[in-house]
Amino acid sequence: MGDLLIGLGVLLAILGPLLTIPVIWALYRFVFRPFFGPGWKGIVLAVALVGAALAMTHFPGKRAFHDRCEAQGPPVVSERVQVEGFYRTAAFPYEAANYIVQDGFAFIEAPNPYKEDELIRYPLAPDRAVKQEVVSELRSQYGVQKAYSLEGSTSVSEKVVYEIATGKELARAALLNYQGGPLSIFLGTLGMASCPDVRTAEGSREFQIFYDLEKIVLHGEPKPSSRDR
Repeated sequence: MGDLLIGLGVLLAILGPLLTIPVIWALYRFVFRPFFGPGWKGIVLAVALVGAALAMTHFPGKRAFHDRCEAQGPPVVSERVQVEGFYRTAAFPYEAANYIVQDGFAFIEAPNPYKEDELIRYPLAPDRAVKQEVVSELRSQYGVQKAYSLEGSTSVSEKVVYEIATGKELARAALLNYQGGPLSIFLGTLGMASCPDVRTAEGSREFQIFYDLEKIVLHGEPKPSSRDR
C-alpha cells in the first residue's frame, strides 16, 4: 500500500500540469461560454484565470522559500573528530543499523522510540547483527540533533552535530524543499524547488554534506570543500 501511494504521488508530481486542462475546460464551458459564446475569447480568459490563481498561490511561498534558504546558508563544518559512536536525539532501530552497517560506527545511542525515559544503545554484535541494549548512561561524547518542520509549503530538515558536555556546535546543515504552494497538485515538478539545489554541482555537493554529515564530522571523513567553515 505504501509503495502504491508513493507511486501515485510521483505520478501526480509529473503529470500535475495536465490536471489544469479539465479545470480550464470547465471554466470555459460553464462560466465564460455562456457570456461570450463559443470561441477563443472564453478559452483565453479561462487559461488566464487558472494561470493567475496558480501564480498568486505559488510565488509568495516561493519568495519565502528563497528568503529561508538565504538565511540558512550553506552547510557549516567547523570541526571533525574520530569517535566510535554517537548519541542521536531520535533514532529508530533501522536508522541505527544504517549508521553501523553502512557508515562503520561501532554503536549508536538514542532514546527508546517506544518507551519514554529509556536509553537504548545499538552495538554491532560479533555475528554482524545490530543488537539493542537498555543503558543507564551514555558512552557518547557527541550527539546529533535532527529536526523536521513544515513552514507553509516548505519542509525543513536540519542536522546539528554537537559536543554533549559543553553544547559546542561542530557542524550544521539543512535541506529545504518547496512543494509549490496550496495548488501544488496542478504544478507538479514545475512548482517544486530544493535548497540546496541538487540540479547544480554546488547544490549536489552541499546536499551530500547534509546527507553524510554524521560520517563527515564524527568519523573523520575528509572535509568536502574549503567553503565549509
